[in-house]
Amino acid sequence: TMKKLIICLCTLICVFSALIGGAIFNSVENNTEENYEVSTLSLPNVANDLFENRRLTSLRRELIEEGDGTEKNPYIITTPGQILDLARGNYYKLGADLNFGMYEYRPDTFSDINFDGNGYSITGVFIGSANNNIGFFRELEDSVITNLHVTGVIRGSGIIGGIAGIISGTQLINCSFSGYIYGEEYVGGLVGQVNDPARNNSEIINCANKANVYGEGDYIGGLVGDVTGST
Repeated sequence: TMKKLIICLCTLICVFSALIGGAIFNSVENNTEENYEVSTLSLPNVANDLFENRRLTSLRRELIEEGDGTEKNPYIITTPGQILDLARGNYYKLGADLNFGMYEYRPDTFSDINFDGNGYSITGVFIGSANNNIGFFRELEDSVITNLHVTGVIRGSGIIGGIAGIISGTQLINCSFSGYIYGEEYVGGLVGQVNDPARNNSEIINCANKANVYGEGDYIGGLVGDVTGST
């Protein structure tokens, strides 16, 4: 009958939607080479669906136990919780791949840090906030970030980037972000806004955006949403 036919069609649509959602989630979580090409869903819907289906545990700070924070003997980071132990004036290096897939990660602002990804990757990063200045790092000032490769989904209001919401006097060298980035304005694949006085220029060198970037308003860019005061 027509009623049974409609029920069967609805069931098939639900099953298909679940399969699509699972494929999208696994592609972000496992950092496959599918590169997150989704033709049947708009980017905001993908980002929202991924967040709604997540059940995350708050990430807790863990003390870094290896290294002394100097240039010759940097602190070695081997767990996601140790990212929350970063402090001004120190050198850091990843010592393992980090998977943030089960954690609710709230990024912070850092000044005068040197951070080397050291050939490892950070995956499964899910950051969702109604605030501005959102990225794997909230803000970076007078810092050097090298060889950092992050995969995940970042959703916020404005000034959003895969690596950092805002950078000032900071170098990003050989860094990349893959996944999804969604915001209203000042949205970039790597940095939401470069905010520099002329005396303190930031640099982005040999970096790549591999993410789908979506913005509803002004200042949306593949690498950087907006550049202020820099040459």
